[in-house]
Amino acid sequence: MNKIGKRFVALVIVFASIMSFLPIQFGLNGQAAKAITTQIKVSGKATEAGDNITITDGEYCTKEPYNNFTIAVDYKIVDDIHNIEIKDTGVTEQEVLIKSIDGIKLDGNDVINDNKKLEAIGATISPGTTVYTNTQDGSKTIGATIAKLPYGVNKIEYQIREKTRFNKPITSIDSNGKTVTTGELQDPVENIAPSSETTEEIVIQHANQFVQGNIDVMSFDAYTGGTMAVYDTNKDLKDSKAPFLFTTENVTADKNCPLKYNYPVTNAIRTLRYSMHFNNITVNEATILKNGKDDTGNMAVNGNTISGYLTNMGSSDLIVAKIIEGKNNVVSTYAIQLKYTTINTNDDYTLRDAGITKLNYNEDSDVKAYVDKEFKVTSEGGVPTYTGTMSINKMAGMISMEPKLGKPASDTAFIISNHYDGSGGVADSKIINGKSYVDFAKGSISNEIWVEVYPGKDGNKTGNILARYKFLVRFEGAQSSTVNFNFTDSTLTQPGRSKTDAILFNSDRRSYDVHSDSESINVELDKPVTYGIDGNRREYIKAWGSASVNSDNLTEILNSDKKNILALDVSAYKKIILQGYYEDIVYQKDASGVILIDPISKEKVIKSKTEYPIGEKYAFYIVKNAGTPDPTTGTTSSDASLSNVKAGNGTVKSTDNINYTVKVPKIDTSSGITVTATNSKVKDISATIVETGDEYGLTSGESFDFPLNTSGTTNIKVVVTAEDGITSKTYYITVTNDTRSASALLKNVVTDNGDFTFDPEASINKIRVDQVIKKLKVAPVPTDSKSKVTVNGTKFSGSPITIDLAGSQQTDMTITVVSEDGSDSKTYSFEIYRTDAALDNPDDNTNQDDVFYDDIDNCWVDTSKYEEWGKVKGKDIYFNNKGRQVKEQWINTKNTWYYLNSNGYKTSGWRKDIGGKSYYLDPTTGELKTGWMNINNKMYYLGLNGVMQKGWLYLNGKWHYFTPEGEMVTNQSMFINDKVYNFGQDGVMY
Repeated sequence: MNKIGKRFVALVIVFASIMSFLPIQFGLNGQAAKAITTQIKVSGKATEAGDNITITDGEYCTKEPYNNFTIAVDYKIVDDIHNIEIKDTGVTEQEVLIKSIDGIKLDGNDVINDNKKLEAIGATISPGTTVYTNTQDGSKTIGATIAKLPYGVNKIEYQIREKTRFNKPITSIDSNGKTVTTGELQDPVENIAPSSETTEEIVIQHANQFVQGNIDVMSFDAYTGGTMAVYDTNKDLKDSKAPFLFTTENVTADKNCPLKYNYPVTNAIRTLRYSMHFNNITVNEATILKNGKDDTGNMAVNGNTISGYLTNMGSSDLIVAKIIEGKNNVVSTYAIQLKYTTINTNDDYTLRDAGITKLNYNEDSDVKAYVDKEFKVTSEGGVPTYTGTMSINKMAGMISMEPKLGKPASDTAFIISNHYDGSGGVADSKIINGKSYVDFAKGSISNEIWVEVYPGKDGNKTGNILARYKFLVRFEGAQSSTVNFNFTDSTLTQPGRSKTDAILFNSDRRSYDVHSDSESINVELDKPVTYGIDGNRREYIKAWGSASVNSDNLTEILNSDKKNILALDVSAYKKIILQGYYEDIVYQKDASGVILIDPISKEKVIKSKTEYPIGEKYAFYIVKNAGTPDPTTGTTSSDASLSNVKAGNGTVKSTDNINYTVKVPKIDTSSGITVTATNSKVKDISATIVETGDEYGLTSGESFDFPLNTSGTTNIKVVVTAEDGITSKTYYITVTNDTRSASALLKNVVTDNGDFTFDPEASINKIRVDQVIKKLKVAPVPTDSKSKVTVNGTKFSGSPITIDLAGSQQTDMTITVVSEDGSDSKTYSFEIYRTDAALDNPDDNTNQDDVFYDDIDNCWVDTSKYEEWGKVKGKDIYFNNKGRQVKEQWINTKNTWYYLNSNGYKTSGWRKDIGGKSYYLDPTTGELKTGWMNINNKMYYLGLNGVMQKGWLYLNGKWHYFTPEGEMVTNQSMFINDKVYNFGQDGVMY
C-alpha cells in the first residue's frame, strides 16, 4: 500500500447491505484508521453467525463466509466540468481496475474476458465504475465487487484509473490597464498507474473460522537430495543414501490464519508435496491453480485428500483448490498460502548418507545394513526427531554410524545407542577399532537404534542435543552370524583360574586359558553360514600357534579345506590364536548370467576367491604347556604388578599404586588408558567396567579406549595375571568427567557491518565492508558461554568490541577462545577489507545478482549453486555448499572423483599428491580412473581408490610386479629383493 508515495494510506472494512455501508473502527488494539481513501466492503453473509472483521499483520480477516467483497475509493467525479475554477482540477472519470486475483492475471478493462479467466476459481467481478451511496450521510464511493472469493488467503492487485481536466490561466490587460485573468478548459488527462510500481495489493483472509471446520492441518513431504521422480526410482535401493523422503504431518499453520503456512526448506529439497485434508468431505473432482496457473496435472485426489507438488520453491506460493464435494456435487474453493524459510546449513539436520559400517562382512554387499528412505518428522521436547526404519542382516554382528547431514560433519558429534525391549532397555555403543559400534539385536521383539546429534569437534560433543534419529530395526534374512567358538572336549577359564572356574566363550573377552590333558583340542565355529545366491560364501576358522606365551611369532595352522570344525594339534604350542573368516567365491558366468561349468572337472568355473575376517582375534593359552618353564627364561615369573598407568586425556593420580583416579574433560565420552606391566611377559591383563559389566582384554603398554558412563563417573577394575598363570593382582581406576567445559570453539561472529559468513574451519576469515566504514563492532559467540574470549587482546565481556579501520584498506583481527577448564585454547584469524570492488559477471547469460567474482578470496561465487557444477568462460568449475568455487581440492560428485587445480579447473592425466601417491584422471572428462589402464602401450593398475600400484600386487590368485613408475613388468625376468622372478606377456609371475 506504500508503493506510490503512500497515496493510499489505509484500508477500511465495513459490512452492511450491497448498497448501504456502515464504516467501523478496526485495528489490533481497537484503534481507528487514519485516512480513508480505499475501502473494502463486504455483504451478503452466507451464514447467520456473527462475525468480527479484524486486521491482522496488515491483512483483512473474516471469520465467516461472505458472498461479495467490494474494493472502493472515495467518489471524486465533478459532475459539471465547466464549474472548475481557474487553477483548479477536477476528476471527470474514475474507475477501480482489478488486475489479478490469487495470481490470475486480469486485464481490468474487459470484465467479460476477465470473468472467463476467473471461472477456474469460481469467482466473478463487476465493473469498477459502480457508485455506492451511504444512506446516512450521502457520501459516495466507487469501486468493483468480487463475488464468491475463495475461502482462505486471497491476494488481490488493483489500480485506480482517473481522468482529470483543469483550467489553464490566461492573463490580459483590460481597457482600464488592469490585469485580468481568465481560464481556458484543457483536454482531459488520464491519470492511471500502468506499471507494477503503481499496482496496489490487498490480502483478504476469507472465512477463517469456517475453514478451520472444513480443512484439517496440512502435511508436507520433502524430497531431499533429488526430485520425486529420482526418489521413486531410487527408493527401493538399499544404499542408505539420498534421496530421502521427510514427511512432516500436522504442520502448524499461522496462529491467525488456518490456511497460511510457513514451511522451512533446505538447499537439498528438490520437490515438496503438500496435502490438504478435508474434514467429513469426500472430494469428487478438483481443479488446482498454483500462482494463477493451472496445476491440475500435478494433483492427486484420494478420498478426502488433495495433494500436489512444488519443485521451484521461492519465497511463497499461492495454491487455489476448487473442489466438487459430496453427493450433491457442492462446489467450494480454498486458497492456501505457502511461505518458505530457508534453513541455514548449520541448522540442517536432514540426512544425506547414513554412514553405516558393519563389524562383520563390511566388504560384502550381500550382507545388508541400510536405512529405509522415508522418515516422519516430529518434535520431542523441542528436539527435531526423525523416525524411520533400518534393515540389517544379523550377520553384520554390530554396526557403527557416522551420518552425513546438511550440517557440516566438522561441527557435529554423534551418539549411537539401541533402545530395546527387555531387561536393561538401553545398550550404549562400544569403541572397536576406533569406531563406536552398537549391538542392534539386544531385544527379543523390538530394537530401535538412536543416533543423537550434538554440536562437537573431532567427534566429541560440546553442547546440548540438536536432533535425534530413531531407526526401528527390521532384520533382513533369517541367518545370523556371531563369532562363537565351542571347545567340545576341553574347558575354558579366565587366565590364571583353576579348571573348576569354567566359563563359556564370550566374544567380548579376548583371552582364555584352555584346560585339556590331550595333545589335540577340538574347536568349532558355532553356527557357520553358507549363503549367497550361488551358495558361494562360507565361514571357517583360521588358527595360528606360538611356542611361547609372550611371542607374536605365530605359525599358521593350515585349514586348506576351509572347515568350521578343527582338531588342533597343540603339542608344540603354548598359545593359539583363533579368528573367524569367510570366503567369497565369484564364479564365471556367460552373457545370460548362467554359471559356467568346466567340461572336464564338471565343477563350477571360479573367477576369484577373496577371504575376509569376521570379528577379532582371540588368544587361548594351553595350560598344560604354558605352565612348564620357558626354555628361553628358565622359570616363569609370578610378578603381576603394574609399573605405570597413563591416560591420554587426563592426569592420573594414586596414593597407594592400587587405586588410581583420572579426571578427563567434560565433553569426553571415552578415555584412552594405558597400563604397563612390570614384567612384559605377564600372561593376561583384563579390564571390567564395574557399572556395565563389559569386559575387555588389554595389552601391556598399549592404549585402550574405554567408553565412559554418561553419569560422569566410570569405575574400571583391572586384573593382571602373572607369567606363571597363577598369580594375579587387582587394580582400580576411577575416571571422572570434569564438570567444567573443555570447549574452546567459536560458534559465530556477529558484526554490525560486513559481508561474510563465519567459517570456523577457515584458516583466515575475510570480512568485506564498504569503503566508508571506519569502525567495526565485533561480538564473538563462543560455543560455551563460560569460555574466555579476547578480541585483539581485549577481553570480551558481552558488549561488542570496536575495531578501528581508519587509514587502512586491510585490518587484521584475532579472536582467542580459552576453555572454561583451561585445558584448550584456539585462535581464529580475520582479515577485514574496506573495498568498493565491482562484481564481475562470468557469462553474458548468467544472473548478475547470483554470480560474482570475489577478488579477495580470488574465486567465483554463485549463490544459486549448491555442491554442483557450473560454467565460467566455457569451463567447468565446481561450487561447494556455500556457492563458492572449489580450488586445489579433490571433490566427489555422483560417486566420481575429480581434482580441481589452482584455477578451479578439472585436472587431467597423471597427478602426484603429497606423500608420493599417483593418480590418473581422464584426459577428456577429468574423472579419476581405477582398475587396469593402458597408457601409451604400458599397463598400469589403479586401485579402488585410484592410487597407482607400485611393487607387488596379488590379484585374482596371481602375482604381478610394477616398477616405481607404475609400469607393469611383462615378458622379462627381473631381479627383485635378491631374487630373480620371471613374468609372462600378461605380466603374471611364473
